[in-house]
Amino acid sequence: MTTSSYAPKTLMQHPVSAGVCVLFVCYSTQTAWQRSSDLTLRILSTGQMRGRHVITSRNTSGYVFLGIPYAEPPVGELRYRAPRPVRPWKGIIVVKEYKTSCLWNSTITSNIPEFMRMSEDCLTVNVFTNAKCLLNGGCATVYMIHGGEYNFDSPMLYPIDFLVDNFLPEERSVLVVTVTYRLGSFGFLNLSPNLKSSAVKNAGLLDMIEGLRWVQKEISHLGGNPNRVTLMGHSSGAVNAHQLTVSPLTEGLFQQAIIMSALLGIPIPPNNGERVSKQFAIAAGCANEKFDNKDAEAVEIVLNCLRKVDGKKLLAIQRDIEDNGFTFQGPCVDGPDGVLPETVEELLKTARPIKMMIGTVGKEMQNTDYLVCADGSVDRQGVRAVCSAVAVMFGYRKERQAARTCTNEYVKPNKTPYILDDPCFFVNSALYSEALTKAGGVVFLYQFDYANVGDAFYLGPSIPKYTPAQSPHHTQEFVYIVGIHLGNFTEKDEIIRVKFSQLFIDFINKGDPSPLDQRWARLRPELMNYFDIDFDEENNMRGMKYAYHAHEITFWNRTMLRAGGGTAPITDEALRQSEALTDVAGIPTPNSGSGACYTKDSAKPSDFLKWRGHTTAQKHLHNLIVGSNLHTAPESTITKDVDERGSTDWSTLIFIVSMLAMIITASHAVFSSRRERRAEYERFN
Repeated sequence: MTTSSYAPKTLMQHPVSAGVCVLFVCYSTQTAWQRSSDLTLRILSTGQMRGRHVITSRNTSGYVFLGIPYAEPPVGELRYRAPRPVRPWKGIIVVKEYKTSCLWNSTITSNIPEFMRMSEDCLTVNVFTNAKCLLNGGCATVYMIHGGEYNFDSPMLYPIDFLVDNFLPEERSVLVVTVTYRLGSFGFLNLSPNLKSSAVKNAGLLDMIEGLRWVQKEISHLGGNPNRVTLMGHSSGAVNAHQLTVSPLTEGLFQQAIIMSALLGIPIPPNNGERVSKQFAIAAGCANEKFDNKDAEAVEIVLNCLRKVDGKKLLAIQRDIEDNGFTFQGPCVDGPDGVLPETVEELLKTARPIKMMIGTVGKEMQNTDYLVCADGSVDRQGVRAVCSAVAVMFGYRKERQAARTCTNEYVKPNKTPYILDDPCFFVNSALYSEALTKAGGVVFLYQFDYANVGDAFYLGPSIPKYTPAQSPHHTQEFVYIVGIHLGNFTEKDEIIRVKFSQLFIDFINKGDPSPLDQRWARLRPELMNYFDIDFDEENNMRGMKYAYHAHEITFWNRTMLRAGGGTAPITDEALRQSEALTDVAGIPTPNSGSGACYTKDSAKPSDFLKWRGHTTAQKHLHNLIVGSNLHTAPESTITKDVDERGSTDWSTLIFIVSMLAMIITASHAVFSSRRERRAEYERFN
């Protein structure tokens, strides 16, 4: 009683003190507000900028700085050139909202207006931070590279609030940097593979590197530590990230990496993209069929012409040639002083032995599940056709034997959906992890096996949901990290979000993803130990397991190599295109009445293609090999074995190759929230 009456009485008896207290409260409130306001104003080496303070629905406080220029706009004479560091600006630039995507217009991705604001003036980074980092500094930073097969998408796919919730609670305090980079013809033109010209060959990768240099220079002004940077990518973004880990140009720009559901695969030839670049120049009216791309003067004339064409028109031309089977395939070996000065195989031998977190999901793409019939039987001829294409694609010297061995393995119903997943995702991840470990690096290998993602992952109203039997599918786990394809979270999904993302937070912050109550041991190649991420009824994770995909590793790294007589190296992109594919075995056409099964629900092949957004996939034969993720899949020069395989049915061949193309060149596209054929976009600044 005494205590409860003491404070009011004392306050009434001391009006001066009361006034001081009120004044102090007001002053404290004003100071807190002023401090919060000041944190939105940052001074970089190039000028001042004003971001904004956000408080999420989960009550997480963060500060976002969106659309910060890290390079000069690559327009006019700067088109196709290496990025130039941004020049200082006057005044205060406003960086409160996402700016624009780099120019893209693809047949194989989504139609979401809010993500389609685009411009050629697009080289920006987005930074997510919090008060603790801004006031105290020294926070670890994750540098995220978005996917999109070098041709589409942008960082705007990641919801702002979700990133703040996962990375910026005070006890986590990880800065997030996302980067835009040039895509398609703007980022990966390779008009003259054998010449040095005014156009760099890997502009898109150089943009990513320039963004990393910006981080080294400026991240301390936003609360980050430039000596604690983790590179991160998912799907084709992971391939980008992996390319940067082996590039000599990135030394000192980051200390560790997170690679999710993709790795570098087949060797990249110096002339990768030459064919599509020439077709692009011809379609733009800047070259003709007689164009000699070995003539330096002629090349510069074409480049000068292309630089004068409006970017929007070039984008329409790129879309048009894509519709006719020509797609930009990303980086090439660009020689001395380049991003990739040697073949991927050679660069991997001398790659820096950094610390990596590498993982897959349990089911990945399953793009050959259409060969499993509703009654559980398997279309053996279809499996054989896919395996024959794989034998060509992966360059086995003894094609027939390799195709036969592959068929015998994958004609089993439980294996049929994974003809490509096994070598491209699981075996590739295991082989690289082993090689990096033996070279002195540290690898934390994982597999995400939680199958009841359900409505947490949402593709759109017209897209079938993945069943638990099909899950976890490629990208489903990523919704818990960055919120891509965000659906409705249950209470359990919230728990999974917190626990799963904490593994990444701990790796970024401490270099060790081990949860508090479990030990995640670094990879020992002789054990192939990995952390199995699944959640039981009590939301506990399974933890350490051993022999990661041991059967698949043995099959592809031993059995297939023996049966196929090994593989031969790729020396020219032409070997990976139509000439190498004309000898793939045919199976009865979908409409031949042969009884062949194409989908588990008896849908027509055309429907299967349509809902995945691949109405034009039949035109993308040459994409099939170029984007492969297989660790040991070089191209071979081969002889035809028509006598054993029989005649080729082209309509069926195209169908089979289209299926293969889905996993290899459009892995990101099948998860966009709308899958109808895109309209021609007019949303440009």
